[in-house]
Amino acid sequence: MRKHYYALCTQVDASIGTILDALDASAFADDTLVVFASDHGDHLGDHGLIGKGDFYESSIKVPLIVRPQGGQAGSVHTRPVSIGDIPATLLASAGCEVPSYMDAVPLPGLGIPTHEREYLFGLLASGCMVFDGEWKMVKYASGDVLLFNLKEDPQEQVNCAADEGCQGIYLRLDAALSCRHSSSR
Repeated sequence: MRKHYYALCTQVDASIGTILDALDASAFADDTLVVFASDHGDHLGDHGLIGKGDFYESSIKVPLIVRPQGGQAGSVHTRPVSIGDIPATLLASAGCEVPSYMDAVPLPGLGIPTHEREYLFGLLASGCMVFDGEWKMVKYASGDVLLFNLKEDPQEQVNCAADEGCQGIYLRLDAALSCRHSSSR
């Protein structure tokens, strides 16, 4: 599975390189914002799973690479962002207002006015998730609750949901998730 996945990555890299080379050779490179993203990851055996459809990092953490107009040097942003922020980024970079009904903010680091997300939320038919940049809490319809410190446990091996020392974090994330659900009704 991993060999096939990495072969596909190599193929995509080569194709994107061809597109960027053509853009750079054109008159449009200085005026073009390039965004590369994926809609989901693939477990490739992580957690004994294949495919997608839950909130483990291998399923939800995806590439999001932006090349600003003019191809300026990039930076790495480590706070939570969402592919749902791409439309707001495109609107703002074109000089348009981001509609207030959109749950999106322009991506940081592009010279566009924006603000940091305090939390990132996810919703599937099977459950919901909240992430603050370090801690991720997942609640599934099955009743399973997961709490991971992704800085200390990036492979999501230690569920801290029942850890008494983490109850303050659990309650803070649970409150954020509850507020999110009540405000979206």
